[in-house]
Amino acid sequence: MKDLDATYDPTKNPFTPIESGFYPAHVTGFGTREVKTKVGDAIVVNMTYEVAEEAGKLVQILYEMEGYNYKLDNNGDRVPVLNGDGKSKTTKCKHLVGKKFRDNGTFVFTGSESSGRNRRYFDLLSTLGVDLKEDSNGEFPLSLLEEEDVIGVPVLAKLGSEEYEKDGEKRTAWKVFNVQQWNDGQRLSKEEIEDDLPF
Repeated sequence: MKDLDATYDPTKNPFTPIESGFYPAHVTGFGTREVKTKVGDAIVVNMTYEVAEEAGKLVQILYEMEGYNYKLDNNGDRVPVLNGDGKSKTTKCKHLVGKKFRDNGTFVFTGSESSGRNRRYFDLLSTLGVDLKEDSNGEFPLSLLEEEDVIGVPVLAKLGSEEYEKDGEKRTAWKVFNVQQWNDGQRLSKEEIEDDLPF
């Protein structure tokens, strides 16, 4: 073997894990697909969200890591990294800026008999700023979102992890589970979003 001017220090792991929570983001991807369910036909609306620069100002606590896993104490709790004063060390969430996350999709049930199941889609439309008007029957007519309605819209995206199995191996994926209005967020133009693409 040839000598290198390189070492490995396991105490200096550059990996900063994602913490669950709400982060400022913009919608950067959109798609729909038709599905058949046990309760009728539906359209699934999927979106992709890119974490905004503003997330870099947020702060999270650092925990001791064993590779890519948290080090746990005897009670199964994560062990915080402490500074010289015995207080938990923190870091800014710059590691999340620019990362993209997909959601699990929002179902829109198209039959009138399933209209009560459309609450999640109704809430999504409200969050995205779509003006929904109640008709004379006390119902809210819904329209299907299109790409130009959502691309660049600012939201607070709730990130969380989801376990799944692939080839007999347990894996974890980070996804957007919910969105809320980001009142101070500015909508990005399609051009601004495309300028961020690496090609």
